[in-house]
Amino acid sequence: MTIITFLGMIGVKKEKEEWRAINEPAEYLFNPALIHALGLSDEPYRYENMFPLLLKNFSDARIIAVGTPESIDAQEALLAQRHPDIRHNFEKITLDDAHDYHDIFRKLGDLMMADEEIIVDISHSYRHLPALMMVDMIIANIKNPGRVRHILFAKELERFRRYRIIDLREYLTLANISYALASFTKNYTIATTVRTVDEIYQTLLNELSRFGDHILANSFEALLMPEGDKPSLVRQIIDNIELIKHHERTRDLIHPLVPSLDSISKHMKEVSRQAERPMDERLYFFARLMYDKGYLLNALTLVDEAAAAYCVEAFRKLPTISKSVKMFDAAIQNRDNPKLYNRYELTNIAKNIVKIGKFYKKNLYREDDATIMEQFIEATRDYINEHYWKLKNLRDFLFACDETRNNLAHANSDKRLDHVRLEIKNLLIRYEEVCYEEDPLKRFTN
Repeated sequence: MTIITFLGMIGVKKEKEEWRAINEPAEYLFNPALIHALGLSDEPYRYENMFPLLLKNFSDARIIAVGTPESIDAQEALLAQRHPDIRHNFEKITLDDAHDYHDIFRKLGDLMMADEEIIVDISHSYRHLPALMMVDMIIANIKNPGRVRHILFAKELERFRRYRIIDLREYLTLANISYALASFTKNYTIATTVRTVDEIYQTLLNELSRFGDHILANSFEALLMPEGDKPSLVRQIIDNIELIKHHERTRDLIHPLVPSLDSISKHMKEVSRQAERPMDERLYFFARLMYDKGYLLNALTLVDEAAAAYCVEAFRKLPTISKSVKMFDAAIQNRDNPKLYNRYELTNIAKNIVKIGKFYKKNLYREDDATIMEQFIEATRDYINEHYWKLKNLRDFLFACDETRNNLAHANSDKRLDHVRLEIKNLLIRYEEVCYEEDPLKRFTN
């Protein structure tokens, strides 16, 4: 383990070109969590500043002291005068120009690679040095969240007399969490390097990462359905956000994160409500969502599937077709023949019959297994043939979805991104116009 400490001028004064120790030792009391983590005494420690305290009580650690030539000389003089018993060797990093921020930042960045486990003491020195170190630690913590174990800071209780040593490590965690939440809110992704050693936060990050994986794969059932004995993934995210907001260990720290947490929780509740909606409405909701997040191919795929689901939901209500739809549903539920009876086959058949009517044919696998499918095809085809010309706008829309999807899915598409985005936006608008407003299959007619 390596301890990096910043040296200041506390406890010393220059007299006749020589450094002299001044002031009586102050009391330093460690926070209970640090006492437990570092195996320290709960009694106050008495030292002039943090430097001799660390040398005396962490004799097995590698200690690196960072300071100006003046502060290093001053603290070495203090050790010689007040603590001649301390024999701990320490390494010195001398900052010849305390105001060369770029050089200091580079040196501090190199120090972050000194060990796999680091404790940093930022109690003393020029104010900008601990500030620069905090930036370096934030960067390092994104790459390796376990490297910085503790950030020690002597919180002043009584000037020059009493201090409480607290751990600022959790603020590094908040920086990681804030970055992760912002990334997720923007595009549902969380970089694999964004991690934390705190389980309560890491659980939420893991769940958000799983959410992103599922939604980008259009695996909506994995988001909305219970996971064995556990609630749905979206419900788990909502519950863990509430836990973080109210847990005694985190509730007083996370104020800067609350707006992002609340925003994500609100979004998860909106997503959760889709579990109760019919498939066509659910798919259209996610199509708009993917479009807003910039996932154009996902959005196009989903609006196409929403249109096919609109056909199925409409047929479910039509007296001449509803019975065959229910039988198809039952076959899917019973897993009679998964190759024939699945959601994709149901919606794909419905969509294609609307598109080509009496010309639709299906190559069936085995006659015994295909009876339910044949009945659905026959009933649907009869209805579409009877109302074929009334469905022109819906048919044109379905063809437009297929054509746009095929063009975008091929790597040799020569259309510019802004043109593709406009095409998909127009399809989303047309979906509302055709399916919701015109409603040629009477899907929303009571």
